[in-house]
Amino acid sequence: MKVLFLRISNVFTMYNQSSFRDEDTTQSTIEQNLRSNPAYIGIVSSRKFSWNVVNEVPKGDLSNGKESSEMIRIVERKEQTTSCLALNYEIFKQYFDIDLERNAPDETIPEPGTQTELKEMLLTSDEKPF
Repeated sequence: MKVLFLRISNVFTMYNQSSFRDEDTTQSTIEQNLRSNPAYIGIVSSRKFSWNVVNEVPKGDLSNGKESSEMIRIVERKEQTTSCLALNYEIFKQYFDIDLERNAPDETIPEPGTQTELKEMLLTSDEKPF
């Protein structure tokens, strides 16, 4: 069984900013709707989520402060431990007709600390680009 760990605050933020929003819905309403769904497993009090944030910035010549038209990608690793809902992914996928699984993209993001041919600069959260 595949389990989907869902942070309700993220879902609510996306829903609140979407054009699908046609009524006043609260975060609590979304959570209650998911709790009554057959895919609902339960609440997880503490789950660690990790993701990468990619920003493109102009490559600066650090020696003289001039910017170039060449761009570099800075990948910053983010982590957060928070509560979430656990859902049976297969039932969720059938019920909502939403497939959240991803195939490996053609251009994969390299591991932090490496540099690619595209001159991507990868930094950890402790390092600064300038």
